[in-house]
This record gives sequence, C-alpha cells and structure tokens, in this order.
Amino acid sequence: MPPSGQLSLHLPPRVTGYSWSLAFCTSRDGFSLQSLYRQMKGHSGPVLLVLRDQDGQVSRAGALRGELPLRADGSPGASPTPSSAPDSPAWKGSPAPFRLQATDSSFQMFGAFSSSALRLSKGFYGTGETFLFSFSPQLKVFKWTGSNSFFVKGDLDSLMMGCGSGHFGLWLDGDLYRGGSHPCATFNNEVLARQEQFCINELEAWVLS
Repeated sequence: MPPSGQLSLHLPPRVTGYSWSLAFCTSRDGFSLQSLYRQMKGHSGPVLLVLRDQDGQVSRAGALRGELPLRADGSPGASPTPSSAPDSPAWKGSPAPFRLQATDSSFQMFGAFSSSALRLSKGFYGTGETFLFSFSPQLKVFKWTGSNSFFVKGDLDSLMMGCGSGHFGLWLDGDLYRGGSHPCATFNNEVLARQEQFCINELEAWVLS
C-alpha cells in the first residue's frame, strides 16, 4: 500500500470521502513558511504535512532549481500536470498520490496531520485529531495522549506541533530549511527524523475538504 493509503487508515472518520488537494509544495512554491501560510488562506479543513529530510535523492539546491525527486528506479518523478491536478476526480474520496515517496533507505519521510488549516496564531490551536507520523521505514503514528493541548502554533518564523518539557514534537523554521523533532508529552512520539535536528529536502501540504 502506498504511503498515502497507509496514512488514510489513521485519519479521523469524518474526513472519509474528502477530496485531497496539493495546496503547497516546496519544489513548486519555494522554501518559505509565509508562502505556506498564504497557500492555506481560504482553507479551513484538515491538512496533511509531509516532509523528506536532507539526505534524500535530490539536494535542496536541486529542489530550488525545480528538479524532481527520483523514483526508486532512478527515473524522474512526475510533476503536476493539468490531467493530474489536485482537483482531479481521481483524487476525490481517495488518498492522493504523494510526490514524495518513502521507498528508499537513503531518506526518511515524516510529518503531521493537523485537524485544521495551518495559520499564524497567538497560541496553540487544533484538536485531539492531530497526530505525528514517521516512515522509518514502516509507518509509525503518534496520536494525542491527552496530557496537554499543545497541538499546533504558527509564528512568522516557525511552525510548531506538539510540546512538552521545552521540546516540540515537530518544528520548522521560517525558511523551511531547518527543523527539529523531539519526544513530547502531547503525542509521546519518537524523534520523527533520523536526527533531532534536520534540514528539509522537500515538503508537501495537502488539504482535505
């Protein structure tokens, strides 16, 4: 089963049948948290955030040049086209095919499901539907523990998900270049990436509506 299909088994029942739309992709929209927030405007539904760390098959410099991630056989990955646009009927009611894949041990894919759109906020927001996940290489999902409600917080220069004892389950900087992951009380998660501090190779944000 592809990564999107595996993750769909852990999504809240209320999103069954929702359409999947690629709202933001660093290889298309650039490495900027503010750009991510702008792409979220007009969306209020859940968001699936998918990341790949720097040790992937395409360097960050290559991503900035518009290079595509490679498939396991070494051929270029497919870029979005009019026939496979995010609003294509093929993506309605079923998980969308992520451009990022976790089929090669040279990189790690991980991310988070947010119960609502990512946005700037003065404090934490979200609900207990929010969770973190990692393919290492098998899927591990870290659901809400109930110990606190520090789900998501969006600043101009950082995005944070999960918190406890001064550590964030997942945080990204304003350039979407560096990030971090630590065990936190909100999700009782493991470190999502291979190291607590990582550089982002590519990021996708899928909205469900």
